[in-house]
Formats: sequence, C-alpha cells, structure tokens
Amino acid sequence: MSAVEFDLRGLIGPTGEFRDGATEEAFSESVWQSARAMSLLCILAETAASLSFVPLDFMMLTGPRLAYFSEVRLLIALSAVAAVIAVLRTSRYARIVAVTYAHQFAFFTLNALVFNHPSLTRHGGLLLPLIAIALNLCIPGRFRWVALMSAYAPIISLVFWAVLRPDPESSLDLTIIMLVVLVGYVVGAVARTQFNRLRREEYLRIARERQVNLDLREAKDAAEAAASVKADFLAVMSHEIRTPMNGILGMAQLALDDPLSLAQRRRVSTIRSSAQGLLKILDDILDISKLERQADIYERAPFDVRQALREIVNLMSPRAHEKGLTLQLVLAPALPRWVLGDQSRLRQILFNLIGNALKFTSRGGVTIEVTTSGSQDEMLVTFCVTDTGIGIAPEQQARLFQSFEQGDASIRRRFGGTGLGLAICKRLVEGMKGQIEAESTPGRGSHFRFSLPLPPADGPPARDAVDTALPPVRPLNLLLVEDIKINAEVARGILERAGHRTALVKSGEQAIELVRSARFDAVLMDVQMPDVDGLEATRRIRALASPQSQVPIVALTANVMTEDVEACRAAGMDGHLAKPIDVAALHRTIEAALTTRHWPVAGPGALLNVGSDVLVVGEGSKAIHDPLRHLGFRVFPAGSFDAAGAMLAAREFAAIVAVAPPPGLVQALRSRAQHEGKRIFVIGASAPEEGARLLDEGADLVIAATLSPEEVVWKIEAFLAPETADGAFTLEEVFGRDRIDEFQELFADSLPELDRALARSDLTPKELVGIAHRIKGSAANLRMSELAASADDAMIAGRAVLAGLRDRDDAVNALRRQIDLVLREQGAGGRGTPASAAGTCEFGESDVDQRARG
Repeated sequence: MSAVEFDLRGLIGPTGEFRDGATEEAFSESVWQSARAMSLLCILAETAASLSFVPLDFMMLTGPRLAYFSEVRLLIALSAVAAVIAVLRTSRYARIVAVTYAHQFAFFTLNALVFNHPSLTRHGGLLLPLIAIALNLCIPGRFRWVALMSAYAPIISLVFWAVLRPDPESSLDLTIIMLVVLVGYVVGAVARTQFNRLRREEYLRIARERQVNLDLREAKDAAEAAASVKADFLAVMSHEIRTPMNGILGMAQLALDDPLSLAQRRRVSTIRSSAQGLLKILDDILDISKLERQADIYERAPFDVRQALREIVNLMSPRAHEKGLTLQLVLAPALPRWVLGDQSRLRQILFNLIGNALKFTSRGGVTIEVTTSGSQDEMLVTFCVTDTGIGIAPEQQARLFQSFEQGDASIRRRFGGTGLGLAICKRLVEGMKGQIEAESTPGRGSHFRFSLPLPPADGPPARDAVDTALPPVRPLNLLLVEDIKINAEVARGILERAGHRTALVKSGEQAIELVRSARFDAVLMDVQMPDVDGLEATRRIRALASPQSQVPIVALTANVMTEDVEACRAAGMDGHLAKPIDVAALHRTIEAALTTRHWPVAGPGALLNVGSDVLVVGEGSKAIHDPLRHLGFRVFPAGSFDAAGAMLAAREFAAIVAVAPPPGLVQALRSRAQHEGKRIFVIGASAPEEGARLLDEGADLVIAATLSPEEVVWKIEAFLAPETADGAFTLEEVFGRDRIDEFQELFADSLPELDRALARSDLTPKELVGIAHRIKGSAANLRMSELAASADDAMIAGRAVLAGLRDRDDAVNALRRQIDLVLREQGAGGRGTPASAAGTCEFGESDVDQRARG
C-alpha cells in the first residue's frame, strides 16, 4: 500500500465511516441514489414480509382478533405507501434517511402489535436475530443510527412476542433468545463496519482518480495557454524583426539596381546577404513553431524533380565556389522526371542539408546522390548528401536532430547558427511519411540520408509560351498606408519603378479619409499602426458608401502568422503580403485583388512636385492659397473659370485647384490636358455631397471647401512625389555628413522628454510600446544601433507584459541607461556620430548567414 493510500485510509474510523464530519457528509450526498435504493428495498421487503401473514390471519384467527390484526396490517401497508412516495420525491440524502427511519420506527412498532401470532408460537424467536442482521446491512444512515434501529426492532418485537403475550416464554428460553439476538446483532454490526469501509475506500479511490484527471486537465490547459502565449510572442517577434528586414533588403536591392563602384557594390551585397541570413533564422524559428503546433499542411502535386534538383545545385554552387569546393549532383537513371509530392518542402530540406555540408567543409566537396527503390506505385526516392568536412563524433550524433542542439559548444562559437536546421528537416521528412538518418566519421565527413515516398506522376500539359508568360505589370494609382518612414520609402521606390503612382499616408484615419476623397485602384495597408490600425481601418472603409467601400485592399505587413492572415481576411482585406516585399508576389496579389473585386482600373494619376505651379480658381479660393504656399507651391489665382481656361491654354500647371466648379468643368479640364499631352493633377474643392460627382469627372482629389488648412496640407502632401526619384535611401547620399550630425543632435534634444515619460510610475505597457517605437525608428535610421536595440527590447517587453509573459522593468531601465549614454556623448562631443553607432557602417563576412548543423 502506498503512503498516499495509507494516509487516505487513516481518514476512516473504527465504524468504517470518515472521522471528519464534512468528508462524511460529502460522501453521503454523493451516494444518495444507492441510499434511496436501499431504503426502498428495506421498506418494500419488510412490508411484504408482514403482509404475507394475511392469509394465515384468516386461517387461524376469528372474531374481534381477526379484525384487530387486519386493521394493523392495513396501517402497515399505508405507512409503506407513504414512505415510498416520500423517498421517490426527494434526492436529498438526509431526507431519505429521515423518511426511512420514521418508517422503520412506525413499522416495527405496528408489527410488534401483531407479532403475537399463533403461527409464531414455536418459531418466532428465529426471526429476531435475522432482523438484527438484515437491518445492520441494509438500512442507510450513520452507524450509530443504524445500531439504534437494529437494536430497537428485535427488542420491541421480543417484548410483545415473548414477554407480554398471555403465555410468556420461560426465563431460560428468554435468555437463550436474547443471546442469539445479541450474536446476530454483533455479526450485523461487524458486517456493516466492513461494508462501510469498502464503500468509502472505493469513494476515495474514485476521488483520487477524479483529482488526477482534474490535475491533468489543468496541466493540459496550462500547456495550451503557454503554447498560445508562445505563438503570440512569436507573432510579435516576427513583426518586429521583419519590419527592419523589409527596410534592409528593400533598400539594398534598390541600391544594387543603381550604378555603384566595385567597393560599394561589395558592401551593399554583404548587407543584403547578412539580412537574408537573419531572415533565414527567423523563418527557421517560425517553421519549428508551426511544426510543433502541427499547423503545417503538406502538398501533393506533380513537380519536375530533376529540374528542382538542378535549380537547388545551381543556387548553392556560388557558395561552394567561394570556398573552393566542388558541388556535384548524381541522379539515378530510374529517377522519373515528374513525381508527386511537396516541392517546396523538399527544397527546404535539401537547402538545409547542403548548406550545412558546405559550412562544415573546408576541403574537397559535397555530393548529392539521388536513387530510387520499390515499385512504380510505391516508389521511394532516397536523397544522400555527402561531404568531406569535419565530421561528427559518435556520442554527439544522437542529439543531431534535436532542437537547438549542435555537435558541441565550439561548433556554435565557430560557425554560428540556431541549432534548428536538422530538427526542421526531421519533422518535415517525418511529416511526409519519410525517414532521415546520419552517418559520420570525425575528420572524414558525413552522410545525411533521407527517403520520401514520391510516386511517379504525369507532367502538366504543354502550353504555349504566350500562356506561360507573366502578364505585363499595369501602371496603377495606389494608396500606401505605412507609418514607418523607411518602410514607406522602400515600398514607394519599388512601386514607382514598376510604373505605379503612389499616394502615401501614415495612419489608418488618414487612409479612411483619403479613400473618401480620391479614387485609387488599390490600397496597400500596413496592419500594425498606432491609434487606428490596419484591421480597423479596413473595417471602416468597408462600411463606407459604394463605390469607395469596394476598393481592393491588400495587407502589406510583417505580421505573417496564420492567425494574422486570417485576421486580415476577416477584416475585409483581399490579399496578404509579407515584408520584406517580394516584387513579383506584390504584383500578383494586387492583380488578384483587382480581379476578385471586379474593380475598374483608372490607371496612375499624376504626382505633384514641390515648387511646381498651381492654378487656383473659384469663389472663395483665397482660403486655400496659404496652405498651398506652405507646401512650397507657386500659386497662380484665376479670376474666373473662363480665365482659368485661357491660362491653362497658355502655359502648363502641375495642378489645378477648382473651388465649387460647375458640372462638366473638371472633365473638360482633364480632357484638354490629355489632348495637349499635359499631365495635370486636378483638385476639386467643394461641398461634401459634390465629391462623388467630381471624382467621376476625373478629379484626382476632392477637398471640402470648409476643411482646415492643416487638413488641406496633409491631403495634398500625400500626393507629393518623393524627394529622390529612384526611391533609394541611404543617409550619406541623401543628406551628407553635416546634415546627419544635425539630425542626431536634434534627435538627442527630444530624448529627455521621452526619458521623463519612461520614468513615470504609472506608465502603461501600451504607452511603453509607443515610446519605444518612436525611439527605435529614429535611432535605427540615424545609426544609433545600441539605442535602437534597447528600444526594440522595450517594445517586446511592453507587448510581453500585455500577454502576461514578463515584467517590463529590466527593459525600461536598459533603455533609459542607453538614452543617458547618448545624451552624455552628445553633451561631451557636440555634433558627431555617437559611440553607440560606431562600427555599424562597415560589414565584413556575415556569421548570421551561416546555418548550424541541426
């Protein structure tokens, strides 16, 4: 018997009942059904036994005595009926016991009156010990009450049968009968005690099992909650890492598209490869998370396995050649061209294995050998990646396919990596019903072999080149909603180079207002923004009047978890694009959204350049002059619409602002400009109800004449062309060293106020995220890397506090220390690059791009 069972049995007293009254009460309430069944059994059984003497009454009794016995037996029957009805109408244990005992007392009292029956003269004494035993075993209730009733029943019966009858029993016979009754009473009590003990031990066993099940359920709920929190944390981390990755990869690609010197091209290429390495680590973390949650779905589609393998080798060959290694592909003749499986997952496995092999090999080369086995219907394709690298010790091979494990600690220090690559490979292979194994000899290399069921398949039907060619990109008029400047510059540069015209706003509220005021072919919506986020902005746009509510909306965000995509779809978005931006995917998604919405494409409108000439005409147009001049335009007023037509015919204007134009004027101005080959940005300023008409006539933007100058400014500013036509964004090229130093000093001037806000005792996690977001964006753009990193930690901490993961104090204190360091450096050195930014301008060979074995 275990210690736990011994302790629980110690709760049971000598009577077989719980020592603790509360526990006994809880047990009693739990067994009310069995108590009712026993109560009914006692009532019905003893009543049937008493009424079974009725035939003997009529046979052996006559006159008044027969009438007396019949009346008593009728009372016994009526009391039984009343007791049965009362027991059946209640589910309370205490009430069942009370009714049962009331009936027992009434029954044995009445039955004693007829116990002096002629048929019991010689054998009545045998019934008394049976009564003592039966009541002890059957009647419900506490032991003490059962003992009293088990004693009362034979005693009252003995008194009427043996003592008070006309011919009482002799003293010797009476003594013998009493001893036999006492023995029966003791036997019944002992049996009752053991019966109680067994029932309560069973109750304790069931209670333990129930508690174990509750503990397991709580543990399961806690594990699911932890998994949910981890998923939320990964979603936050994904967004925070992918946001700067978008800027780095996008700007690096735009820079490489420009003419650069050899040294500059090498440095920018290193930046891009380093960023791609960081993105690979992020993808590994997200992949292992999805696989742990069993959220991955494997495809089974025909693909050209030979072509896929050649593409993989071609992509990995430059990396092999950089290290002076050979990379060979050996295909078995029996390998079919087309097989049925998941091409993307196969590529992911091979990229991991080949990348590991190249990383750990310094001499020789890597060979990929592909063989087949089995029948045609159940073909098994085996891939073997062999290298001549450092090898793996036998005692370390058992841990290769575990998460965050590597051969030894020196491997991570020497080669870097997350330790997730082989764990992902193992899960992917097993998810596709395959097997993976490794063989290695230290100093002689390794063999990684995995087999997948890839049955042969028919290839897709041949199509003409015209059908397979990608459709040309249509120039569109797009609205870009992005609150982070560097991401906006990257997206705008990519879109401008594709021939699109892009209006830019930095908040969800501005996006809603501009969709009301202008006609766009599509909206590219960031999701995570302060105040009104992208999801809420989308819902509000969908609630607008038609046709504005039907504009295609595509999410352009770093939130890439499955639940993020589902949230975007649920809010009313037509597509989802992950940052960093894939240009081809961007164009495909926009075209798909346009097709889904059946949205007519108007084509790109003109953008405005600061300093251009603007023609302003209409009654009350003077109120709009100052806002236009504030934006840097040269304003030319026209006294009437006829005069405006003459001025437009005489010279070019970048924009025409028509206040309360008559019907047809905007359309006529647009037609004249297009006929004469001019590009004119037409702004209609009028009453709100006239806005739809002006947009239909061809106005690029509608501004209500009653708007404040600030609203006029931001609406027109959204359509201003970027300062650099090619969209490139590097600080030195755009501003120069002195200007950058000035920016850093201005930024440092704003830090004390932010530091005071961080020091507030009532700072909420949401306020912390907002302050850290402001610091992070500016610090990253100004190359204050340590400050940006501390701000990033504070943002993650703030979101983690909201998710109940951690305390924020450490991250806040670290951010405040970094702010203090920047302020002291600025105070000591005046203008100049802070020490925290040192070493961020030059990049050597990136360790981040190296993936760990496993």
